[in-house]
Amino acid sequence: MERGTLCVDCAEEFARATSEICVDCGQSLVDCRCIPARIKTTKLVGFAKLFFYDPSDSYAPTSRIIHTLKRGRSRDAIEFLAKRIAESLAASGIGGEDWTVTFVPRSRAAIIKYGYDHTKLLARVVAKELSSPCVQTLVHKGNKEQKKLSAVGRAFAAANAYHAAPEIDLHRKKILLLDDVITTGATLSSCIDCLKRAGVSKIYCAVACESRRRREILE
Repeated sequence: MERGTLCVDCAEEFARATSEICVDCGQSLVDCRCIPARIKTTKLVGFAKLFFYDPSDSYAPTSRIIHTLKRGRSRDAIEFLAKRIAESLAASGIGGEDWTVTFVPRSRAAIIKYGYDHTKLLARVVAKELSSPCVQTLVHKGNKEQKKLSAVGRAFAAANAYHAAPEIDLHRKKILLLDDVITTGATLSSCIDCLKRAGVSKIYCAVACESRRRREILE
């Protein structure tokens, strides 16, 4: 099942992408724990990602994987990525009942458009793999898809789009926050701030990938 989730080309590209070496720590990306500069000010205790991808190259296998995750309603794609995120986190000692898995919720507009919340499904599988509870701790107040916004627009929208669920007691909790992609960092920064204000003691973030446009690759 694991191999059959991806075609041969995508499986090979995924292996290459996760084996890419981080220029800062010298580890492969799947083992790298460097916190992206775009969210460093949030003082996370850790950060994990599987690979970089270039969203401007829609034909790249890594882009197709993310497209399938976001729009394809593919349980196989969700499980494939979730299990690899869980493996990476478990290797760093993250998991168990002490950690609560949560996620960046999708906007209502996107859920209506695509029919599901892929980050919620991703979180459920990761939590199961890590033997951790999965709880929705964040509420999305906005109704816009951020892909249509500029970097400035994303920052403004994210700052006003999320709040901690008032009925959930987060005081002194250790939270593993999941998202699909980090682009500008605005969404994760906003969600991290919400969780901290709610009393969370530690936050570890994990994403499937970090967006890196072609102009960034060439620099």
